[in-house]
Amino acid sequence: MGDFNSDIDNTLLCLHDGRLAVIPTEAGLMLSADATNDLAVHALLNASANNPQPVILIADQRDLLQFVSAPDLAVFDFIEELNPASATWFNGILGISEQLLDANRAAPIALVNDTFNNTLIKRFRKPLVVIPVDNGALNAKAGFVCSTHTSSIANGYSLYNFAPSAF
Repeated sequence: MGDFNSDIDNTLLCLHDGRLAVIPTEAGLMLSADATNDLAVHALLNASANNPQPVILIADQRDLLQFVSAPDLAVFDFIEELNPASATWFNGILGISEQLLDANRAAPIALVNDTFNNTLIKRFRKPLVVIPVDNGALNAKAGFVCSTHTSSIANGYSLYNFAPSAF
């Protein structure tokens, strides 16, 4: 296993340069990019032949308020009930590459629960976007591959829609 701080630093260098990095998440190993960098997002989306749904990772509820226009605050209670490898669809997303948004300016967002990604995103000061990758192609697509600092509890993110009337 690599050094936690060294992996954070190397991943940050890679992301700041607009390159892709493989990071451990609770949903498994993911290929990641700066969600605000159009060129990096383009490279990420072209890195997979099977077009998986990209998920935006943010560090905490304050970040959600920064990147989602007028969210229903009941969504925070909804998110608390989900398992950690879950993402919720949000409309009215701001400051994220347009390539990640559908016609309603919507995309799935996950609040990270693990120490590695929380530290990484807080130090990067921007959201990440991730897609699952197959292990055979990791090194060819990524500028850096982290060690496993997070126990994966799922194989990919479960996606949910928040319905305020149901909560």
